Amino acid sequence: MRMTNLLHFTENHRFCVYRNFSLSPLDHKMLTNVYQPMVGAFAISLYSLLFQQLEADRVGFSNLELQRKLFVFLNLEPNDIGRKQLVDQCSKLEAIGLLRTTRKLVLQNEETVFEYHLLPPLSPEVFFATPHLVQFLREKFGSKTMVIYMQEAFISQETELTARADGVEDLTMEFSELFRLSTSIDLELEQALAELAPAKADAPPSVLEAETKYDYAQIISRIPRTSPNRLFVEQLKFWPERLQELNYLVMKYRLSLMSLAQILDEDDVFSDEGELLLERVEHHAFYTLYQNKSNEEAREMIFGRREAGPAKEEDISQEESEQVQPEMSYYLEVPAKYEGEYSIHRYNAMLRNEPYTHVLPRFFPRKSVPKNILSAFDKAHRVFKLKEEVINVLIHHIHVNNLTWGAAYIESVAGDMLGKHIESYESAVQYVRDKTKQLSGKRNTASAATGDGKGRKQGTSAKPKIPMAEPPASKKSLTNEDIERIRKLAQTLDGK
Repeated sequence: MRMTNLLHFTENHRFCVYRNFSLSPLDHKMLTNVYQPMVGAFAISLYSLLFQQLEADRVGFSNLELQRKLFVFLNLEPNDIGRKQLVDQCSKLEAIGLLRTTRKLVLQNEETVFEYHLLPPLSPEVFFATPHLVQFLREKFGSKTMVIYMQEAFISQETELTARADGVEDLTMEFSELFRLSTSIDLELEQALAELAPAKADAPPSVLEAETKYDYAQIISRIPRTSPNRLFVEQLKFWPERLQELNYLVMKYRLSLMSLAQILDEDDVFSDEGELLLERVEHHAFYTLYQNKSNEEAREMIFGRREAGPAKEEDISQEESEQVQPEMSYYLEVPAKYEGEYSIHRYNAMLRNEPYTHVLPRFFPRKSVPKNILSAFDKAHRVFKLKEEVINVLIHHIHVNNLTWGAAYIESVAGDMLGKHIESYESAVQYVRDKTKQLSGKRNTASAATGDGKGRKQGTSAKPKIPMAEPPASKKSLTNEDIERIRKLAQTLDGK
């Protein structure tokens, strides 16, 4: 839980709990034997207390209550020490994937409400297939043998006889094979079910939510009441699609909440009618990223460059269930420097789904992209209107073919792509494959020409042989008569 001021998280704030699952005996066993060694009994007790705020046979939201109830049941003092302890335990549950905490601003009552979204424990098969959780559990146990023993205590293996079966036949009966539904649709029933359904779904976070997502309450709380744009920002509450687009830009340009609020306070990001102008927002977002880049370079000049560390988990984590996986016929080969880090499926999914502002730094040392290159790709995106996936393929093409990262070359290729209507990942892959073939042909021709030059040095030459002037043949010495004749001829010519 990111809480910088404990006065914003007190026993006098109200809270509610949301969950859409119930705990089975297997879940209880996972909580006690696996999760509890990782985060401690205090955190698991908090999880159980939050779970009990809603009846075990129901799902949805609990009633609003004061957080004083949590302090009393957990025997925490309602002071800074108790608040810090509660924040720490929530953070542990969030880190291992059992809790998500949000803070909602209710303008009508000028009240802040905390919502605890409980998540079910992972099944044993999923948990022991998650590398970072298994590694953390091993460090807690201090022995890999204990981890293996724990896995065997949860998962029963298939018998040797069935495991060696020579053939498998699926005998499952599908719903459509056994039952028939009428073609009529009860719209009233669907509407009633939609209205009664909880406002949340326990789906995995989408690509937009993978790193940062700000809701309306967080955004409006940072807009000054005296701002001319506050009335327009308040309208975003009724435009969830606009909030989704804003959060995409937040994720793409790594904007903080304060930076986003400053951008929405600019004069040119809303039309006179109050419509959000996303192109102007993106322009300011890129300028913010560019300015942050300048500040980073200035700090590096003063304090020296930091050594590059291992890639962060957030840089390589993506919710694969929400990604669009390209067809294998359009797969690009993984560059040599990433062969041990990315599989071919994950690498192509990254190029297909992630913003170019996240892909581009991975091809530079210390993930530090020069500002002129960043500006060139921004121009390709915002001026030439190339899609993110197309730009990512272009980045791959420049890297694997060892081409120049010059701004002029990037803009020329972007213009060529625009003229040839390269608008999809597949068309971009075909484009760079054609370009690679052309480059290979030119390089082969140059190599052949170089080889011919070496052969001429060793033997025959392609230049025509030009006859050289031979020195004149040596003449016999002049006699006295010849000398006299020459002297007379010279006097005649002089007029003597």
